Amino acid sequence: MRQSMQKFFLNVLSHQRHDWMNDLQLIFGYARMGKPERVEEIVSRVSEEMHKEGRIAKFGLPELVFYLMTIKGENREVALHIQADQELRYVGSLTPEEEEGLIRAVRAGMAAYRYSGLAAQAAEPALRIVFGEEGGEATLFIEPENDPQAASVLHHAVEEALESCALSAEASDHGTLIRWKLPV
Repeated sequence: MRQSMQKFFLNVLSHQRHDWMNDLQLIFGYARMGKPERVEEIVSRVSEEMHKEGRIAKFGLPELVFYLMTIKGENREVALHIQADQELRYVGSLTPEEEEGLIRAVRAGMAAYRYSGLAAQAAEPALRIVFGEEGGEATLFIEPENDPQAASVLHHAVEEALESCALSAEASDHGTLIRWKLPV
């Protein structure tokens, strides 16, 4: 078990290092070509990614945060675009079983999209996950980007993944919404 976790972490770090090197090479190349506007675009994108990861890290759901921060280590075929525009705090809002159910739901949605054949048909296969709060509830919305046909496949997989816990999913035209109460 320990050795497999070490291999997993090394794989995640390798992917992160690879991504950082790509960004640095782009910055260096555009700087040498005298294109400061392109350098600024890349630095801005990387900075926003770091801020987003910082917001995710503060969710207060360690298992979910760990999964979201390491997903590139297990999947490179389907991009995962996570949106968390505000400082969200979910500490104490889920039992460990519900948090595990949430992770299973995200993982199941990703797998269903990836292996249904629909992702292979998309020009740029991607899932978007949006975290938010609405009316005293936490929300997590999952949708296939630019692929509305895949919404029902994704919803079915998410529903199945949540069967063993108290959370449920609502289908929408574009994806699946999961809600849970926030502590007062």
